[in-house]
Amino acid sequence: MWRQSRVHREGFMMKVLFAADGSDFTTSSLEFLARLPFPEGSEMSVVTVVPDVASVTGGHTSPESVDVQEAVRMEADRALQQTVERASRLGLPVSQTVLMGNAAGEIIEHGVRTETDLAVVGSHGRGGFKRFLLGSVALKVVTYAPFSVLIARPMGAMDSAGDGRSETLRVLVATDGSEQSNAAIEQFAELAARRWCTIKVVTVMELVTAFRMDIRQRLNESWRQRKAGAKQHLKETAEALDLLAVEVTTQVLEAPSASEAILGAADEFGADLILVGGTGKGRIGRVLLGSVAGRIVRDARCSVWVGR
Repeated sequence: MWRQSRVHREGFMMKVLFAADGSDFTTSSLEFLARLPFPEGSEMSVVTVVPDVASVTGGHTSPESVDVQEAVRMEADRALQQTVERASRLGLPVSQTVLMGNAAGEIIEHGVRTETDLAVVGSHGRGGFKRFLLGSVALKVVTYAPFSVLIARPMGAMDSAGDGRSETLRVLVATDGSEQSNAAIEQFAELAARRWCTIKVVTVMELVTAFRMDIRQRLNESWRQRKAGAKQHLKETAEALDLLAVEVTTQVLEAPSASEAILGAADEFGADLILVGGTGKGRIGRVLLGSVAGRIVRDARCSVWVGR
């Protein structure tokens, strides 16, 4: 199942693109990244995107618009320097780039040009019930980027009980056994092979609850066989992640909605991070976000890593 040349591969380095906008979410995203032990030799590119004032004014320029553009650029440079200074404390070589144009599009294009393995973008806004809503830039990047994307949310988002947080990161790995899901897990397993997190691996068997069909499902022999197969897949996944974790547990979830079950399991586990796989390409060649992963990205209270 697992390609041993990639899982815990020695000598692998990761190219990380960090999207900075000078907001508080930039700071909280860096704080989260400090918890991840990237492989030796990894490098980070800090990118900020300056909006093109001319595109807002219909292509017309004036002395006033030029002044505005220059002021925006200077503010972006100032914020970028602050971010680079903080990012350098992570122990990775850091480069910096200022781009101009549409934020999401420029981030994706820069990531493709530089062969990025993982882009990190912050979530913006807060929804009801302490769930964090996704900003438009982050949503577009995670939907269309052909590389993995980490949506970083403040570490305190899950700590509603106010009981503090252990030094060990709690990671919920959601798998469905697909190629995309396995690729996400393999990439995550390439982080430094030392015991730095607590992992729970889950998979969801979806139930049809209408007319009590779920009762018949559970009594069916094929359901029992599928469940046995799911448990075996979880066992193999846990073994692949064993070198990363202080502890690895597994659970087969039976529920009418995969996304709801995963979000509920993350809340119950007190997850700091959810790992999910993206999906394949759409008809026009773009990499798209699957419905389950999309719901998790939008509604999770913790950070989400969408692997591709």
